[in-house]
Amino acid sequence: MADKTVLVTGARGQIGRYVAQQFARTPGWRAIGLSRSAPEFGVDFEHLSVDLLDPKDCQEKIGAISGITHLVHAAFQPRANDADAVAVNVAMLANFVEAAEAASEGIEHVTLMTGARAYGSHLGAFKTPSEETDPTHFPPNFYFDMQRWLEERHAKGRTWRWTNLRPCVVMSVGIGSPYNLLNIIAVYASIAKALDEPLRFPGNEAGYRRITQALDSELLAEVCVWAAEEERAHGEYFNVANGDVYRTEHVWPDFAEWFDLPMGGIQKIDLQKMMADKEPLWAELCETHGLRKYTLEQFVYWPQGDSMFSRDWDDFHSTNKLRKFGFEGFRDTREMFPRLFGEMRELKIIP
Repeated sequence: MADKTVLVTGARGQIGRYVAQQFARTPGWRAIGLSRSAPEFGVDFEHLSVDLLDPKDCQEKIGAISGITHLVHAAFQPRANDADAVAVNVAMLANFVEAAEAASEGIEHVTLMTGARAYGSHLGAFKTPSEETDPTHFPPNFYFDMQRWLEERHAKGRTWRWTNLRPCVVMSVGIGSPYNLLNIIAVYASIAKALDEPLRFPGNEAGYRRITQALDSELLAEVCVWAAEEERAHGEYFNVANGDVYRTEHVWPDFAEWFDLPMGGIQKIDLQKMMADKEPLWAELCETHGLRKYTLEQFVYWPQGDSMFSRDWDDFHSTNKLRKFGFEGFRDTREMFPRLFGEMRELKIIP
C-alpha cells in the first residue's frame, strides 16, 4: 500500500513520463502524472489532465487529490526568446505548487527539473566539466527564475524541502518532445534510408569531434526517486548525466550500422530548410510501415538539430557530487542508443 503520493508535471514529455513510471514502480509510492494530454504509451501511473497555465484548473483538479507528499516539476514551455520564456514557466511552477499546497499540508519535498544549460552550455564555450559550484551564465534563463521563486516560497515558512536537478542532454522514447535529440537522429536516419542516402553527419567538423555526454531518461527518473527519499539531497543542486562522455564521431558509425546505412562524411546541412518538404515522405513511411501517424512537426524540431550538430565547444558536466551524496547509478551511452532506437521501432514510432 502506498504511503507517499507524488505529482509529476510534464507527464507526456521526455522526462515526466519516465519519472512518473519510476515512482509508480517503486514500492510505497502512488504516482500521478499531470499534463494537458495523456501519454499514449508506457503509462504505469495515474494520469490527470491539467492546464498548468490555468490557476483555476490547477486548484480544482489538483485540489481534489488527497495525501500529496511529493512534487516533481518537469514541465516547461520553450519560447523563441529566452526572456519570453520566464513568465510562462514561472507561472506553471507557481500554479502547480500553490494548488498542491492548498490540497495538502503534508508536502515533504519538491524536485525542480532545470538543466545543465544553467552554465551556458547552449551559448558557447564554458568551463568543462561544469560543477555545481560554478557560476551560472548571464541571464535571462527561466531556470534561474523558477529556482528563485521556489526558494522565496520556501522561505515563507514552508516545511517542505527542495532539490534542483540539472540534467544534461536527455535521451528518451516519446512523441511530445520535439526537442529530443534522439528523435532528431532517428528521423534523420530514417529519411536518409528512404532516400537511399548515406548517413552523413549534418553538422560541422568541430561538432563531430567535440566531447559531449548524454542522459538516459530512465536514469534521470531513478535520480528523482533517490532525491525524494534521500535527506542529504534536500536543499542541493545536482548535475545528472550517464556517467561517461563521448564524441559523435565514435557513435555515428554505430547509428549507420543500426539503421543499415552506409557511412557518409561530414556535410553541413541546414536541417530546417532541407526537411521542409519531407512531410509527404514521412506520411508515406508511416503508411507503409504501419507507424503511429504523427507529423514531423509533432515529432522533431529541426532547429534543435542544427544547433546541437554545429556546436564547436565541449559540453560535459561533472557528476561527482551526485556520487558523493550516495547515488551510484550509471548508463553506458553507446549501449543506450541502440536500446532506445529499438524501443522506438518496437513502438512503431520509426520504420
